[in-house]
Amino acid sequence: MPIWNDEYLDYLMTRGEIDFSQKIPCIFTRFSLSTTQGTSVYDLPSGIVDISRLTWKGDPVEPWEHSDDREGGWIKPQNLYSEGKPIYYLAYEYGYAKIKFHPVPYETVGDDDTNIYGSDIANRVIVSAYRVADPSAELYRIPETVRRRFTKYYALEKAFRREGKGQDIQAADYFKRRHDFVVSEFRKIVQKIPAVITIQLGPRDGSPNIKGTPARPTLPTDGAWSF
Repeated sequence: MPIWNDEYLDYLMTRGEIDFSQKIPCIFTRFSLSTTQGTSVYDLPSGIVDISRLTWKGDPVEPWEHSDDREGGWIKPQNLYSEGKPIYYLAYEYGYAKIKFHPVPYETVGDDDTNIYGSDIANRVIVSAYRVADPSAELYRIPETVRRRFTKYYALEKAFRREGKGQDIQAADYFKRRHDFVVSEFRKIVQKIPAVITIQLGPRDGSPNIKGTPARPTLPTDGAWSF
């Protein structure tokens, strides 16, 4: 008779995937945020663990901490509720549940994720972030090619550590070491991934912005190269 049923092991595998994505931000998401004139605080989608970039109509909005030296600048009590184009954002309430803009947004901007990697960058408030896995909805997952290796050690460690029939502390410690090792190795891989080239947004008049834009190769239009 099996010591653990499939339902319990599936639960542990799911928890292992979520735990891994919390320890190492590796699941990327990008979305537009709807804002309202005069409102500074906004809810973020559940599961966000780190914001890598936030832009207001193409202009960067920088993260702001209470201990930041900039607190001595324009962010003074009399300015906390002034309206303008947001320059800073503050993430709070258990990580990234909400963000607050400074100054308070001076205009209403709608959300539309149709073209947030292209022309809508200049028209939307866009958040690029990392989030936890969502195995139940099959929307955000660790790639299947590596998922099993990372989650099976987590599941085996938790299963062997549970009190009752089948408990084996030595086996649990062994699988915990294996889990910690693969997490450490994957973290090294993630840290070595080159940063994505930031392409500067062109002027609002539509003219090309050459500075900071990587060169694009021109391919033949005939033969095997034609598309």
